[in-house]
Amino acid sequence: MSEAISIRMDPACERLLAAAKNFPVAQLARAIDRENQFTVGYIQRNKLSLRGPTTLGVVTNRLRSSIRASKARWSGTEIESSIGSNLVYAGIHEFGGTTKPHIIEAKPGHALAFGVSPVC
Repeated sequence: MSEAISIRMDPACERLLAAAKNFPVAQLARAIDRENQFTVGYIQRNKLSLRGPTTLGVVTNRLRSSIRASKARWSGTEIESSIGSNLVYAGIHEFGGTTKPHIIEAKPGHALAFGVSPVC
């Protein structure tokens, strides 16, 4: 299960939020849904597809395609939305951690390599 994340807003965001209270909640929820889709696209494109020190650079499409945004739900003046993955190992990729010992085997017709540089 995921943990709740608390976000502290700076004064400019607080003023923006105060101004947003005059908008209909349904419009705000649609805007959140739209922004969530942009965020999912950004994560998939820039954090899961590229290689570099601040990316995961996934090899298969399983993790990349598992990132989803929930539809914003509202009750009264409260709106709830989330972005996440249903894969167990997604949290380890995001927050770090370890897995219990397990055997890593090559698939039939493939070889395993661990940091091996080619010999010329």
